Formats: sequence, C-alpha cells, structure tokens
Amino acid sequence: MKKLTTKAMLAAVMVLIAAVSGCGENEKETRKSEDFRFGEDELTFSWYNNSDVAASTPWADTSLLEKWVKDNKKVTVKYMDPGGASAEKLATMIVSDEFPDVMTMLRGQDTDRLISAGKVVPLNDYMEKYTYMSGKLNEKGILNMMKYADGKNYEIPNWANIGDSPNGNNGWVINTKYYEELGSPKLESFDDLYRYLKMVKEKYPNVVPYETTDTFQGERYVMAGMAEDFPPDHLDYFSYPENGKLKSVFKHPAYKETMIYLNKLYSEGLMTQDVFSQTSDQVKEKLSTGKVAVISSAIGVCEDTREELKKTGGDWISIKPLMKEGLSREKVYSQGYDRLGWTELLITKDAENPEGIYAYFDWLFSPEGQRLFCYGPKGIYYDDVTPEGYPILNEKWYSADEPMKELMGNGSGVGLGNTWMDGCGIYVDQHSPEDKRSWGKKQQLTNIWPYAKDITEYSNIIPGSSTDEGIIYQTIKDLHKEARAKMIFAASSQEVEEILNQLINDTDKAGMDKLLAAEEKVWKENKEKLAE
Repeated sequence: MKKLTTKAMLAAVMVLIAAVSGCGENEKETRKSEDFRFGEDELTFSWYNNSDVAASTPWADTSLLEKWVKDNKKVTVKYMDPGGASAEKLATMIVSDEFPDVMTMLRGQDTDRLISAGKVVPLNDYMEKYTYMSGKLNEKGILNMMKYADGKNYEIPNWANIGDSPNGNNGWVINTKYYEELGSPKLESFDDLYRYLKMVKEKYPNVVPYETTDTFQGERYVMAGMAEDFPPDHLDYFSYPENGKLKSVFKHPAYKETMIYLNKLYSEGLMTQDVFSQTSDQVKEKLSTGKVAVISSAIGVCEDTREELKKTGGDWISIKPLMKEGLSREKVYSQGYDRLGWTELLITKDAENPEGIYAYFDWLFSPEGQRLFCYGPKGIYYDDVTPEGYPILNEKWYSADEPMKELMGNGSGVGLGNTWMDGCGIYVDQHSPEDKRSWGKKQQLTNIWPYAKDITEYSNIIPGSSTDEGIIYQTIKDLHKEARAKMIFAASSQEVEEILNQLINDTDKAGMDKLLAAEEKVWKENKEKLAE
C-alpha cells in the first residue's frame, strides 16, 4: 500500500472534518465569560504558532515585558510550537479534535476549513465590546475583506496596515566600499547593473558581484523591474491582470526577460554560483566579511551584518529599485503590501475564555500594547508619550547597550502587531541623536516604502491546499521550481526560451486555466468589497 504524504493526510482529514461538522456546527460549546474584566481577572491561555520555524519559550521566564503583562494585566500565555513539523502537528489536532486556545496560521493555510467546520470562534460580539482593534481595522476596510461567507468575522490579522503609508523591508543594497572605489557609477537600470557587476568581477575576483538570498528572490526583484505596475507578488499567485482578466505570469514578457537576464549574470559569473545550495548562514558570512558587492533581499540581513562589514572598510546602503531602461520610475515597485498582513490569529472553540483572549488582543493591538513590546513599560526608558502614544525616550535608553534585548530576555515577542509601529519607529528615530538613528528606517523611508504597491485586492486568492485548484497550484509551483533552475543553468538565451515555453505548456496541461478562474473569482470579489 502506498504511504500517504503529510500533505495528502492533512487534505484528507480536512475534508473529513468539513463533512462531519456540516454547516459549521460543533458539539463543543464555548463557555460564557460575560463578567470577565480585563486587567483585573486572571487569564491563562495556550497560543500555538503553526510555523516550522516557530520556537516557543516559557512565559515570563526571563522576559521583563512578559513579567509586566503578567503582573499588571493578569495574563499568562502558554506558547506552543510544532517542533518543525507544522503539517503533521495540525493534522494530529484535526484528527483528535483538540486544539490550542489560539492558533497563528498563514491566511489561506486551511483556515477556511477550520472555520467552516465550526472549530473557530466568531468575534463580532467581542468586536462590539472591545473596539480599538475593530475600529482601526474597519477604517481600512480590513474587517469587510476578512468577513466570512456567513457574514461573521473569525480572523485577526497578525500585522495589519492601519496607516496611510506603504510598508515592507525588501530592496536592493550595495557595499559602499566597492561602489566608491569604482567611481560611484550610475546604478538605475539593469544595463547599469550589468556594467557595474563586470567592473566588480574584474577588480575584485574574490567578491560575489551579485548575491541573493535565493534565486527565487533574485527572480522576484528583477521581474519587478522589467515592467510597470508589476510588483513581484504576482509570482506568488502565478497570475497578473490584463483587461479585467487574470493571465499566466509565465506568459508576461517581463518574466522571459527576467530569466534571460539572470541566466546571463549566472553564465558570466556575475552572480552567486551556489545559489541553489548555499545556506542562509553562508550568505550571512559572505555579507559580514565583505565578499558581496550587490544584494537584493530583505534589508534585515544587511542590517544584521553592518557592524562586521564596517571592519572591512565597507557599509551597506540601499538604492532605488533597478529597472529596465525606459520605464517610469514612479510605476516600478520592488514589493507589494497587503493591508491584511500575511498571517492571522484564530481563537478556537476549545478556548475557555474567548472573550478574555480577545480583550487581551485588543489591548495588545493598541498603542500601549505595541509600545510595551517595543520600548518597555513607562518609567524605565521613557517617562512620557506624545498624543499619538509614541514614547519620548530618555538618556537611559541611549546609554544602554541593548535595551530591548534586556527587556525581551528569551521572550517569544508580541505576536500581534500593526503599522502603527512604523509611525512610532519613524518618530523615535527622528528624535534620536544622529549616531543612534536606525539604518533600517532610513532605507525604508528613502528607497523601500516609496516603491511598495498596495496589493490588498489579491488577498487570499491562492486556493486552499486541499481543493482541486490548490492541488493544481502546488503542481505549478513544483514545475516552476524545476524550470527556473534549468533556465538559470541554460547554455544560451535561446535555451532559456525553450525551457520557458515548455514550462508554459506543462502548466497549461496541469490546469492553469482552472487555477486562474478560481483566483479571478476571489480577485473580483475582493475588488467589490474594497469598493464598498
């Protein structure tokens, strides 16, 4: 008998619970908690993060922030993680019909089936009673976007955009040492980049001219600069809009140009040669020892290596997104941002006090909660706040080596945030001494946030993994992964085109039209909701 994969098992049990649970009814009844008083009554609950990289820590162990919450808000959290096996862990929960009180899940990661099976608590009554979070989400149309088919809200976005500005962390970054030594040439187009990388290779043979955290990232950054109004997120859905319809991203001219360009860089030794085999630690080592001239990635990996890099005489600085000659700078986006964020929190039917949990989340979402987990409680590193709730940091903050590390200890972090923190971070940075200002904030304000596009209309268009369309999506994902490696290694641009044509044929046969139809339906529904 053929052994089922974890994915197949999870799909099977999802179908099972949907069938058993009918239209969302559940035998378990949520216990009432109308008399709960947040901050006065004790609240204890379990919080599971369904991510393979999640690592839970004991609550209020060494974290001064968690101890403050425990002492002042009477809250104790029992963090849980899947131990690197999220799919198996979730499947076990479903089969046993036993769930933690709170689950952090990727949107679209089978959460719709958990909701339809009656495993998740509706939040509307709590939203009317505790109004800070719901009010902010409602202002931006997020609640309407997250409304379920029955008209209720079940999901809490983990990182919602409640401000009026873009957000994100992805960009192009260069090592100032090589750039300045080579005469600080113009770096605006992909033609400029090609010429610059050749200069780097010739003068610094032991340096990687162009590094990327993995080829998929390089593929995204280059593709985004090959066309206007074409953020790289279209590669996530394998689709893009044209005349009111969604079409295969592989058929867009920008995709072919991207792969031909990357193949050219690879074949001429102008980009990393071990892109499919290197680990993140190996990339970080190259960055910190000055072995990289240009990188496209989340800027955090550069910020983390700056102090070591400075010992080599260099530093990192971001540049505007590179693009194809002739495009409009204002219409080229290096990333998209979704007002709903990327993950969400679900309060399950097993929670003894769902109202108490929601009340805690509402407080956590507020300026006080956000400020606490980023700057600590009032009276340590700040004694007053602005009308917006931003902390006015004192000298103790600036004289401490690592104030947040001291406050956080081994804590698991806030777990729920929003873009209020972006405005807070900007305020703090602009009111800090010059030598204490954030490198990352400066890069975000100058070369990252101005080139991020709102892609909320595409929220949740990737179908669930247990649906027919979801299975097609995974098949196309696998075909893409294999084909892009072949295109990078191809002997010529002609061979790149041949491999791409085969990829288009293979994805069409795999059911691309059916996938596009499903995504288009959700896309149009999203646009209607956003217009309400």
